[in-house]
Amino acid sequence: MKREKLSQIIWNYRYTHGLSQEKFAEQCGLSKAYISVLEREMDPNTGERTKPKMETYEKLAKGMGMTRDSLISRVEGKEMFTKYYFVKADAHKIPIISIDTNQTIEEMMKNSSEVMTVSDDMYKPEKTIAIKVSDENLAPEIASGDIIIVWLDEKYSDGDFVCVRLIDSKLSCYKVSQQNSNNIILYGNQHMRPVVLDLKISDIRKNIIGKVVCLYRNF
Repeated sequence: MKREKLSQIIWNYRYTHGLSQEKFAEQCGLSKAYISVLEREMDPNTGERTKPKMETYEKLAKGMGMTRDSLISRVEGKEMFTKYYFVKADAHKIPIISIDTNQTIEEMMKNSSEVMTVSDDMYKPEKTIAIKVSDENLAPEIASGDIIIVWLDEKYSDGDFVCVRLIDSKLSCYKVSQQNSNNIILYGNQHMRPVVLDLKISDIRKNIIGKVVCLYRNF
């Protein structure tokens, strides 16, 4: 997938639909000034490159009649998730655990009766697990019946999806939308409120199980 500039996507849409910045801004629920900033790709107040938040992508996508994930995929130049077909002979068996349980990861792995195979390119010794999704309360594009491959304790960066265990011990998937010296903000689907983890007081290793690296779609 070819990477596209957000500014160009916005301009092309406006040109194709004959919309002024003001009309387009109204359609997206944003200000004309901010649309102008996005098209220039630079904040005039700071001189820095614009970094739209997830809420902005949500509004822009809705205004252009597409999903947030499809818009982000065009900007990042890659699909949000890829379904892998493993054909290598040197495959590894990993446990499949349930996403809705109060057990520890170790207990889930020990009690798992299902396994699946992944190839070397998806396998990290003692780090790789498969989680079968049992409900819809997950990040966009992940649905009940899907299986996600997670690398435990793997480093993640802005834009990655992570598997999270919150206060109620239930496992969920969120997208990292912002990370700085003070906190990390995690976004789920439209029905889930953002979760802010303060790096100063939160046990991140306790809350974030690992990085989601692959999705097997349940067709």
